[in-house]
Amino acid sequence: MKRLFALLLSLCLTMGACALAQENVYLVGEQHSVPKILDRELELWDVLYHEQGARHLFVELPYYTAQMLNEWMAQEDDALLYTVFDALQGTAGGTARALQFYQRIKAQCPETIFCGTDVGHQYRELGGPYLARLREAGLEDSEEYALAQLCFEQGQHYYMTGDEVYRENAMAENFLRAYAGHEDEPVMGIYGSAHTGIGAASYTGETDSMATQLSAVLGDALHSEDLSPLAKEIEPYMAEEVVLGGRTYTAYYYGQESLSAYFPQYRRREFWRLEGAYEDMAGRKKTGDVLPEDNYPMVVEAGQVYMIDYLLTDGTTKRMLMRCDGDLWQGHLATWEIKAP
Repeated sequence: MKRLFALLLSLCLTMGACALAQENVYLVGEQHSVPKILDRELELWDVLYHEQGARHLFVELPYYTAQMLNEWMAQEDDALLYTVFDALQGTAGGTARALQFYQRIKAQCPETIFCGTDVGHQYRELGGPYLARLREAGLEDSEEYALAQLCFEQGQHYYMTGDEVYRENAMAENFLRAYAGHEDEPVMGIYGSAHTGIGAASYTGETDSMATQLSAVLGDALHSEDLSPLAKEIEPYMAEEVVLGGRTYTAYYYGQESLSAYFPQYRRREFWRLEGAYEDMAGRKKTGDVLPEDNYPMVVEAGQVYMIDYLLTDGTTKRMLMRCDGDLWQGHLATWEIKAP
């Protein structure tokens, strides 16, 4: 086990040191469908699969969807995989890159067994037909049918109520049920990072996260690593010169975000980093407005100044200068607006 987690540690260096000495359940938190994250997840699973003989990969999918993927793993063509992804279109995981991720798993780790532990998403498109096939095969009294039916009903309840507490708790229960009998083998789970923080609440804050609930049962056997910061490891798209207070700075552009769905008076905001501006602006007074790091499309670092241009629907632009001094706001690295020079 020490050899495995030494290898895992080498793959996690970009995210900082982590103690991986005795864990048996390795949770990976992701931002869905990000190429860098999918590549890293495949590397981690490849290590577990080939070095430690792991075969069970837990995924944020319904039970019956994962079972369909297991059927596809034994088939020569991708027809069933495309059926699954046709139903997933429009979701964060229903992308071409995610589909390719499963194809790569099949090519590199062909004995992988998927374990779906989410509630019954796509219960009409996938769950109903799956149950019908089991009935046609005379399997209504099987464990497989019972688990598929339970998942189907969980999906119905979730989409009728929108109850996120119910979903989070069900995911933890489903995980533990699927994990029973595999305690002596390493397993890996891939879930959105909102579900994988040990000691964290769910993203609504109304209950413990799935990982926190699992940790209460599994203890030191559980390890969780958040890969979502990899989504922000992007290079600037372009650079321009900006003059502020009589000084010229290189401004690196990292993209934009539409705001019209939330604030009708705004069209979008654009994110820039001002190279070498921190020392010049370290003493400038804060206005009191804060923007945590999770609002930015790129990695935010202490000792930097960021420029955000808000484009309004009337054609005007509002510019804000945000300084990062390294302090936290509600657990996130904070940037504070400063008065412009």
